[in-house]
Amino acid sequence: MKASQSTFPGIFGDAVRSISDWSHSFKANEWKNWALLFSPILLTDRLDQECYEQWLQFIKALEIVEDSYVTLDSVDEAEERFAKFLLHYRKHITDTNLADSNAVKANFTWLPMLLKESGG
Repeated sequence: MKASQSTFPGIFGDAVRSISDWSHSFKANEWKNWALLFSPILLTDRLDQECYEQWLQFIKALEIVEDSYVTLDSVDEAEERFAKFLLHYRKHITDTNLADSNAVKANFTWLPMLLKESGG
């Protein structure tokens, strides 16, 4: 990514910064680009198939809520996709003994409400 920064066409916006070097200072648009554009490509061989498929469902939910035209049906679909992703994530984290992490606990404090609202 560093090598491409000097030749990156300005018409496409800011040059892409390395997530491993710069994630701590990413702006919202950089996170959006990383999640929606780069992660489906870059995570293909880094996640097992089940996790990768769940990640793509999460990305689809992000695409739905990020769209300039959102319907109530699409909000329902996004909520369902988010809930399924979180359930998968929770199970995977529990299976890998990371469930005691404070960051993981904080992310799941609102999961029961989301599931109740989505009928899950």
